[in-house]
Amino acid sequence: MAKNSENVVMAGTSGKLADQLVVRRERDGDLVYAKKPRKTEKEPHVNVVKQRTRFGEAAHYAKAALKVPDIRAVYEAKAKAKGGRESAFNVAIGDYCNVPQVRMVNTEGYTGQPQSTIVIRAIDDVKVAAVYVTVQDPNGAVVEQGAAVQNDMELDWTYTATAMLATLEGSLLTIKVSDLPGNQVTEEHLL
Repeated sequence: MAKNSENVVMAGTSGKLADQLVVRRERDGDLVYAKKPRKTEKEPHVNVVKQRTRFGEAAHYAKAALKVPDIRAVYEAKAKAKGGRESAFNVAIGDYCNVPQVRMVNTEGYTGQPQSTIVIRAIDDVKVAAVYVTVQDPNGAVVEQGAAVQNDMELDWTYTATAMLATLEGSLLTIKVSDLPGNQVTEEHLL
């Protein structure tokens, strides 16, 4: 695939050339030359079918998400931050296809007492929508659960305890992070 930004001979060209070459214009105005795609008679692999299905779902999500003004604004801002090479629609598709991640769980401020804190660093390619924390005692009984609050820097989330946990050792902390499309990741940490 070749790119060309200033070619007087090919200016304004797009489509198929000589039934061998495909020319298209990117968002930034560059021309892209590529070999014409071929059709195949083979049945697609099961993983290809899964990926196509997921991509179809992502496109459906992106269309619906861009109809909601608040969500549209988030995707447009992210597209603009990427230099305008992607549309808000493409950013929404990418967001649907990528799950959020838990990068860090800091339990140094958690003592098992009410008002002690747990700090979670959760990231997403666009925006983390929610972080939910569940604390279980060593026997597996749920002691408390609730939403963490996003910090001012929008990178970390803080969960403030509301209940007393008698025994820290062997207790389980479950963190569930979700993004705008509803992708979720769950991590468990032993205290």
